[in-house]
Amino acid sequence: MNWKLFEELTQLHGVSGYERQVSSFIAERMDPYGDRQWIDANGNLIVFKKGTSPSAKKLLFCAHMDEIGLQVIKINDDGTLMVKGLGSCWIYTTYQSRVMFRNGVAGVVSSRVRPEKVENQMVNLFVDLGVSTKQEAEQLVEIGDVAVFLGDYLELAGSCVTAKAIDDRVGCAVMLELLREKLPMDVTFAFTVQEEVGTRGAFGAAFSVAPETALVLETTTAADLPGVEGHRRVCAPGRGPVISYMD
Repeated sequence: MNWKLFEELTQLHGVSGYERQVSSFIAERMDPYGDRQWIDANGNLIVFKKGTSPSAKKLLFCAHMDEIGLQVIKINDDGTLMVKGLGSCWIYTTYQSRVMFRNGVAGVVSSRVRPEKVENQMVNLFVDLGVSTKQEAEQLVEIGDVAVFLGDYLELAGSCVTAKAIDDRVGCAVMLELLREKLPMDVTFAFTVQEEVGTRGAFGAAFSVAPETALVLETTTAADLPGVEGHRRVCAPGRGPVISYMD
């Protein structure tokens, strides 16, 4: 895989419902390889590539472009921002995270109560931009603006990497690699939107493409954790791809 391309993908700003930067990046780089591309009504980027031996079967590869993030719902008098999560923003990992808005303004997530009492209550979290008045904050962001969590791309030991938005820019990167290959059959690639808020884009892509077979390239949670018994370690990094047989 092109790891440099993957790194660039992870650092793009693509909160659910605001994936345009990601779709534009992908469209530009796969333009020479696809036979036809279009954006559907939901914002999905769909690419058709003709195979060397066309088949009557319709094959669809699918991966989502969006990532979790935060959206401003109120600007307080002291310049702090009340937010809601877009996607599954776990409180315990959200607290003290750094975030960045699409215009480049950065902030830090803090809490109105002691961290151990935050529980799963997003209403207790806010974003601190470093300003002290509502007027200052309003010069930087507006209600409705969205922010991504900052997460640099880093190479770890053991041939592993960490970054924000690996879910599911890695699937997008794999599909970009496949688009460069000679394929044995006609394939449609769907880079979908709003997966983190209800797989909304995928539903539209499935109906518009209407494939006989669909392969979804997605991340999943590993269970190779200390203290977890062997039969409960449903998957582990480095053991190859995971094929889900139940949800």
